[in-house]
Amino acid sequence: MSVHSIGRSLSSIVVSRTGKDIENGDSVAVSGYTETSVKMLQIILAAWNIRAKLEIFPGMYGWDLLDKAPFALLIGDEALRARMTDLDITLDIGEAWCKITSSPAVFAVSAVNKSTLIENRGKVRKGSDLLKKALRFRWKIIHELVAEASWKYSLPHDLLSEYFQRIRLDFNRSVKRGLREFMKRTQWLNDIEAHGLQ
Repeated sequence: MSVHSIGRSLSSIVVSRTGKDIENGDSVAVSGYTETSVKMLQIILAAWNIRAKLEIFPGMYGWDLLDKAPFALLIGDEALRARMTDLDITLDIGEAWCKITSSPAVFAVSAVNKSTLIENRGKVRKGSDLLKKALRFRWKIIHELVAEASWKYSLPHDLLSEYFQRIRLDFNRSVKRGLREFMKRTQWLNDIEAHGLQ
């Protein structure tokens, strides 16, 4: 199982009040709630040769981040809600990632270490089968899920419908390729930072 998008994610975005793109020397405020999207943003900016400073504010999120810097990374419900405001969406992490790497943006995966798999093969297989069954069932009741989420979170039905279509939860060869791309580029970025080349 994984959480990934092919193209726009809608739920991992950079916003601003300026209407401008991120440029060299700009600051982007990020919360401590996501490491994956932060790392992806660093990789995207490096690929575009943009030297921006990512400032982490643990425990802070949403619009409060824009009081700390001209740009802010929003994730989850806050990112979806931002689409209902006058904030400018500077970039969508999933969309930018796919353009740069030609692979899905993988935000999270479920995994099991080899020793657990060896010791509990039957339980792991049963859990895996249940997850696959749940994912198939999700598509059968997608309209009900969208309607309930729209009511619960006061978000537009059309926006949530697109979101549930774009955010995928399965794990396949394409996702594995995206995960490997993320790991390779993370190592590349770490090497750059270690040698002071950024």
